[in-house]
Amino acid sequence: MKTKIVIANVLKPVDDVRTFQKIAQSIAKANKYHINIIGNGGKKESIQSDITFHPHFVSKQSVLQRLKIRAQVLRKIFRLDPSILIIQTHELLFISLTHKLLKGSKVIYDVREDYKKNIQFLSPLPGTLRFVLAKFIRLKESVCVPFIDQFWLAEKCYSYEIGFTNKKSFIIENKALHISRSRKDSPTLTCLFSGTISRYGGVFQAIEAFRKIKKQTPEAHLKIVGQCHDQQVVEDLREAQNNDSAIQLSISEHSVPHNQIVEQIFSSTLGLIAYQPNEVNRNKLPTKLYEYSRYGLPYLIQQDTAWEQKAKELGGAIPIDYNSPNVPFILDQVKNLEHLFPGKYPDNEMWESQEEILYTSLNTLLNN
Repeated sequence: MKTKIVIANVLKPVDDVRTFQKIAQSIAKANKYHINIIGNGGKKESIQSDITFHPHFVSKQSVLQRLKIRAQVLRKIFRLDPSILIIQTHELLFISLTHKLLKGSKVIYDVREDYKKNIQFLSPLPGTLRFVLAKFIRLKESVCVPFIDQFWLAEKCYSYEIGFTNKKSFIIENKALHISRSRKDSPTLTCLFSGTISRYGGVFQAIEAFRKIKKQTPEAHLKIVGQCHDQQVVEDLREAQNNDSAIQLSISEHSVPHNQIVEQIFSSTLGLIAYQPNEVNRNKLPTKLYEYSRYGLPYLIQQDTAWEQKAKELGGAIPIDYNSPNVPFILDQVKNLEHLFPGKYPDNEMWESQEEILYTSLNTLLNN
């Protein structure tokens, strides 16, 4: 009989790329596990027999819904009764410990974000409330440490930035999946900003850089594709589109299927990664850095950042100052792909390199 695993989240969809396409599908390859994914919407059914979806529906903006959904998730977990429970948000910490104490499951906390920092530096809440909530999240995580069997860290920096991680940690980064397909040659310069759309992510810096590029290449256009939770950002983007028909929007409050973003990567000329260093992202590596590099899309990246050297190693990076982009330099670099992608993409930077870490983690858990 195969070991039953539950991967549970509140806001991420059941077919989220890290949850389903990376972790779940990689675990399923071992042919020893049946994986159940609990998440917020997405597809109703999985394409794989060893992976089952259990979607619910909740709005990120509704605190009441997010509180209520925890009871629903708890019921699902007890009904499924897994041997291994993987939670992907601090919101499910106490729920996971309830199942562990009553049913004896092994618990893995997949740390996808530093939630304390996100609240502290990115939340629109008033300062005092932001401070209190951030402290509460870290306290909750720290209190639960003795009951958690393993931590999976999505970023290397979490191993030294987050105080509650310890020797029970495995670093499982969001590296790019292997996708066999050819790039489409675009007759015009097609710029792409993809993924989560936010001020923090630099979408408006990307637009300003595009406008400067467009002055020298009037036929250029910009595609903005991804999920956006901030209604004011959506309105500002709509206004930018109304003022410039070269800006194309494909944004949604719901998660955008990963294959749609990959399609845009393969059909674009230049990616825009416009994060500016701050307390939240200073030592993190953007997932789309791996994807743009692996899928052969040259991309602009802010110079003098912690991720600039990694970008150069992977290939495709064009470091610039987003506040004052050198457009002739950018256009010259885009024409010189042999220089930007000088060699084969490194094997140790592929998602497949993380699979052995997953198997080691699960085997260690089951043998203890």
